[in-house]
Amino acid sequence: MPEHLQSESESVPRVSIGLPVYNGDDHLAEAIESVLSQTYQDFELIVCDNASTDRTEEICRKYAAQDPRIRYHRNPENIGATGNFRRTFELASAEFFNWLSHDDLLGPKYLESCLALFDRSPSSVVLCFSPQIRLTYEGEPWRDKDRASWYEANPPYDEVSFERLMLVPDRRIPPMLFGLARRQALAQTALLRPLVYADLMLIPELRLLGEFREIGEPLFFRRSHRISEDGKDSRARSVPDELKFYDPKSKSRARTELDAQVLLLRERLRAVNRTGLPTLRKLRYLAAVIFGHAVIRGLTPFTMARLRLNNRVRRTWESASVSLLRRSGNHLLFQRSWVLSAGIRHRNSELVNLALSRISPETEERMRDYIAGRLRQRRDAHARELLLEWSDEPERVESVRSR
Repeated sequence: MPEHLQSESESVPRVSIGLPVYNGDDHLAEAIESVLSQTYQDFELIVCDNASTDRTEEICRKYAAQDPRIRYHRNPENIGATGNFRRTFELASAEFFNWLSHDDLLGPKYLESCLALFDRSPSSVVLCFSPQIRLTYEGEPWRDKDRASWYEANPPYDEVSFERLMLVPDRRIPPMLFGLARRQALAQTALLRPLVYADLMLIPELRLLGEFREIGEPLFFRRSHRISEDGKDSRARSVPDELKFYDPKSKSRARTELDAQVLLLRERLRAVNRTGLPTLRKLRYLAAVIFGHAVIRGLTPFTMARLRLNNRVRRTWESASVSLLRRSGNHLLFQRSWVLSAGIRHRNSELVNLALSRISPETEERMRDYIAGRLRQRRDAHARELLLEWSDEPERVESVRSR
């Protein structure tokens, strides 16, 4: 081999680890240290800073100056969570790629164990992953009777079928997302898109391209943020807020959890359809998608069609409500309530102002309680903003929010 080609090949490590981060100075150093402590040392660590405003940049530059294997990239502006994940992959060059969140940890033998499993497995294997150990925010083991994940139901289980992936419970990030994958296979997928349940779209799509293997020892430690130890969601976000988290410039019209589920079903069907698999296998996978959504989420193509029709009827009725409200007096309370609800749901301040402008003194308290109910039941950030603007008693709004 010519010397220039040999030196070039030697300069490319075997493993790229992508670490996306935004305002993660609390646990970032621990995550980096867990990578540097690996027994397998032929890797590059790509840290993508999504325009953080805390000490993240300082920490990253400090480690990058100490170890040439660490590559630090800072985005000039916040490109969203999925955009930052994609950026780490775009900057990678190794044969194998692994994502790592800024607050998660790897056991010292994680890379060594995954690569050894790859070397023992056929080339059809595209991903090796570790069982996860959940940690609290403070780094203590998460004590939960139901900690056993869906894929641990019948251990040892070293291969995950596509059909089994269709039964992943909602709001649970599969540990495979943070597994070691062949970069060439990942490049054939759509990666993480700025959509709710992006991880639940990527993993099955990757499984269509090859097999998965699970190492026997749990060497991946996932820190808990959203789910507290009592099982409640401590940082619930509405679907529009979550879309903005994934992509600040998102123009998606998804507004409810049902919208997100419909989109998940549609994207999974598309992922199967665009594969080059034989027709019979493709039909089997399409049936698995529909069956999985029907059993776990109660969602089928028939329900999708019905929901679309319902949404169209709802939008028509909302338009009629606005028209009636503009021409009516204060006696049409039902119409005002509908328009107010539509304004909050669609983030349309014009509808909200229109509903509130025709309100009478005797119904003002009722409308106020309606918005407060949205705030209390769904933790709707937009409802809170509207109530703060409308009410001259911000202390009362905050007290409602804290109930």
